[in-house]
Amino acid sequence: MQKRNLVAVSLMVLAVLASACSSSSSPSPSASPSTDAYCAQVQAVKDSFNALVGTDIVSEGTNTLKTRFDTFTADLQSLKTSSSSEFSTQLDAVQTSVDQLKTVVDNADTAGVATTAAQFLVVLGGLKTSVTALFTAVDQKCGG
Repeated sequence: MQKRNLVAVSLMVLAVLASACSSSSSPSPSASPSTDAYCAQVQAVKDSFNALVGTDIVSEGTNTLKTRFDTFTADLQSLKTSSSSEFSTQLDAVQTSVDQLKTVVDNADTAGVATTAAQFLVVLGGLKTSVTALFTAVDQKCGG
C-alpha cells in the first residue's frame, strides 16, 4: 500500500511539474485588464510551489522547508488578493491543505527531520491536488 501511495505521489508531482512548465508566465492577448494581475501572479505561485514540492527535508533541513512554505503562502495570498473571489472554491481547497501543511511545518523543530519528512509527504498529496485544480482554473481564465 505504501509503494502504491509513493507511485501516486510521484505521478502527481510529474503532472504538476509538467503543468507548471508548460504554462506561460504572461497573459494571453485576450485576457482582460482585470485579469492581468492574477494572470501575472500565478507564475510566482507556481514557482514557489515547485520549490516547496522539491524540498528535500532530510538534506536541506527544516529551515529550508519553513522558508519555502512561507514564500509559497505569501505568493498564494497575493494571488488571493489579486483574483478577489474569482477562484474562491479552488483557493479554499488549497487553503485547507496549506493549513494541514502549516501544522507539519510548525511542529518540525520538535518532530525531527525524519518525522517531518514523512508527514510532509502525506500532506503533500492533498496540496498537489488542490493546487493543480487552482492552476488549471487560472490558466483557463488567463489563456495559459
